[in-house]
Amino acid sequence: MSPRRTSPTAYPEMAPGGWSVEKIRSATARLEQGYLTDASRLTRALSRHPRYVQGREQFLGAAQGCPAEVLAAQVTYGGVGTARRLADEAGPMLAQVLRDGAEDWLTEWLRVMPLVIGVLSWDTTARPWRPVSLTRWPLEAVRVDMTARKLWALTTAGEEEIRAGDGTWVVAWNSGPFDFASGLLRCLGEAWIRGINAGRDVANRSQASGVAAILAQVAESKTMEDSDLPAYEERLQNLQKGGAAGILVPPGYPLPTALDLASKNAMPSLDLALRTSTTDLLVPWLMQDGTATNEGGSLAKAQVLDGVMFSAVQRFVSKLWGEVTADGSHVPGVITSQIVRPWVAYQVGEDVDPDRVCPLALRRVPDLEEDSRLTAEKDRAAGFWAEVEMVEKAMRRDMTEDELQELAGMRGVRVPATVLRERGERAARPEGQPVEETAPLA
Repeated sequence: MSPRRTSPTAYPEMAPGGWSVEKIRSATARLEQGYLTDASRLTRALSRHPRYVQGREQFLGAAQGCPAEVLAAQVTYGGVGTARRLADEAGPMLAQVLRDGAEDWLTEWLRVMPLVIGVLSWDTTARPWRPVSLTRWPLEAVRVDMTARKLWALTTAGEEEIRAGDGTWVVAWNSGPFDFASGLLRCLGEAWIRGINAGRDVANRSQASGVAAILAQVAESKTMEDSDLPAYEERLQNLQKGGAAGILVPPGYPLPTALDLASKNAMPSLDLALRTSTTDLLVPWLMQDGTATNEGGSLAKAQVLDGVMFSAVQRFVSKLWGEVTADGSHVPGVITSQIVRPWVAYQVGEDVDPDRVCPLALRRVPDLEEDSRLTAEKDRAAGFWAEVEMVEKAMRRDMTEDELQELAGMRGVRVPATVLRERGERAARPEGQPVEETAPLA
């Protein structure tokens, strides 16, 4: 099932006349109304800036550095073998679909833009069918119907409705459907323009500072022979042609006074503008300015993962890949719900619910506080059991299961089921005698 339509040619990345702060603000304002073309142009223009690339690649490294795996669906009865088989086969399938940078543009556009759309291509010669590639659909070729809450693909064959997860379209939102006010584009765009303007001003001032200026008065004819005057003027003109800035004034005119509109603090001001724009291009990607460490600094308590704020990586990876909650439940992300699930629908018969046996594709975000957390849990458990011993000694009996569970809940401790079972068996023994393994002889 290859893409049935082809997208028209993408718009150029530069706005007519170049980008300015006003045009960037206009693009983001129109984006909130569902007009994606100008914002898509701006995103592609931004991607050429070295600081933007630095922030993007650092975030990609942090997110994609989390180990990927596929977990079988939690099937309690019937279909366990099917769930395990699908989990084993989903890994190689995803590796093929997400190759050639598909995960890169999914990550970049989902962070910068509020919306990213991909087209899933299938190998229809295989039995059963399987997806083979994911390609980005240009947002310039998308029409947003804010009234009907629908997306339409503008193709060379007409319009086609975009239905997320239908086996052809993969749609990821930044902060929920039709919320176009999110994404990094708003803050990145203005910082990018400020940096470009500051760099231009530095270049202009450096060029002006490096040009030699010659101030000369045209001589009066009575001070030199008439035949020498043309030769003198020609020499001045040749100096100007050689790269010097020549200023010629008539005889008797007062000499001009140099006027530096930028003043003596021009270069420090330009340097500050460059450094500020650089920071403003990196911080939205990394969610920190380089002071967030685990060993000192003004944000010593903040957790970072490869230089990126840990919470930002965890939130994004969970949205794209999914997660496993504390109770073991599977929460699918975009990749599971819109790539893996349509594939599962072709692997099982119509009598099997794909959602029931669909595996979970996820990336494991490392627990940066695991050591301290385990130490705290150990200390809490030791204090809990010491308290249990003290209470039972005072009551001169063992605590019941309900009493033990109530105290454990108050202290934030989990009591293993084996411990509860052993304590229940011990309480059932008459006068604490061991349980007889065999029936007594008659």
